[in-house]
Amino acid sequence: MGNVVRLRIQLADRAGALGQAATVIGVHGGNIVFIDIHRTEGEVAVDDLVVEFAEPPDLDDLAHDLTTNATTSLLWHEPAEGEDPLVQGLLLLAAASHRDGGTSLAEAIAAISHSQAAWVTDEREAGRFEAGKMAIDHGHPVVKPASKVPAQLGITVSGDAWLAAVPEPAGSEDRKIAFVVRSGQVPFTATEIGRIQALMSAHAKIAPTARPT
Repeated sequence: MGNVVRLRIQLADRAGALGQAATVIGVHGGNIVFIDIHRTEGEVAVDDLVVEFAEPPDLDDLAHDLTTNATTSLLWHEPAEGEDPLVQGLLLLAAASHRDGGTSLAEAIAAISHSQAAWVTDEREAGRFEAGKMAIDHGHPVVKPASKVPAQLGITVSGDAWLAAVPEPAGSEDRKIAFVVRSGQVPFTATEIGRIQALMSAHAKIAPTARPT
């Protein structure tokens, strides 16, 4: 395939909205070859599309037309090169039993959630940070805007960013917390959080001797 781009769009959660967006994309010479529908809160939907364009697309023009003619926001875009993020995350998870488990799990989480970095730690360490303490106290994932993130993530954010603190599902022994950071104005979806928890649960089962510390 030639000019293949991954688009994340936000649109009204109603019948026909995705069809309108697809029509606009088609006018710009795009053929949708993959759709990943995310669960969200409220009255909006978020979808990831992989689109093959006949010619290099003018993505600014596409974004304008989506907003004007389909009431759809283009949240971000990237070349759809290499492995699909879901496949990449699963391959990295499979490597967890052959290398450092914590490193493999963090890389898998970052890949599957389109994030800059991830860090997995225990409840004691996670509780040192506001988002981690909230996740532990309430027993569910916490997603919040962040101007500062734990140094262990290995990056410094500037401008807008989102930080997620995601605990392993209830019932896990020696429960771990994953911190995930994404630069920009696009928050994590409920689908992404669910996938992170699924990876953590699977990792606890397939690599029990390589648990991150």
